[in-house]
Amino acid sequence: MILAASAASFSVAKKLIASPWKTTLFATVSIEVSYIVNCTPSKDDYIDRLLYHHHRLAMVHKRIRNSTSQYYIDSVRRLEGLNRLGYQSFGLFSVVYESYADNECKEYGNVFLSPNLMDYAEKVIDVGFMGRWYSIEKAMVDYDVNETEWHHVK
Repeated sequence: MILAASAASFSVAKKLIASPWKTTLFATVSIEVSYIVNCTPSKDDYIDRLLYHHHRLAMVHKRIRNSTSQYYIDSVRRLEGLNRLGYQSFGLFSVVYESYADNECKEYGNVFLSPNLMDYAEKVIDVGFMGRWYSIEKAMVDYDVNETEWHHVK
């Protein structure tokens, strides 16, 4: 048994030495994919970012706040309060979405019986990749600038 394992290891080593470019490419891709999977953000990371931006927005006076940022934070906080924030990790990226029912009320069955793919796409709130959540960061750009105050400046 040990002899067969050492023969197999020797065979693999010969193939690796015979094609160093292929070996390097395979090792590089493997390391990159494992790094990306390891950096996929979790639901707790999203909640942390949401609370961070909520507190930053709360420090700005209501007349100065950006209405887009305020709407985004308020709508996601409302879903969080209703326990309707869903999370799914796909390995390389993560998705936070609006779930159709409260996660604790599964005994009543699925109310939404025949969803199609577009219905799921409309419920996506944010996409996370490499430790970042992209929609929340986009919504919080210029959170302290009221666009109605500067509508005459182009």
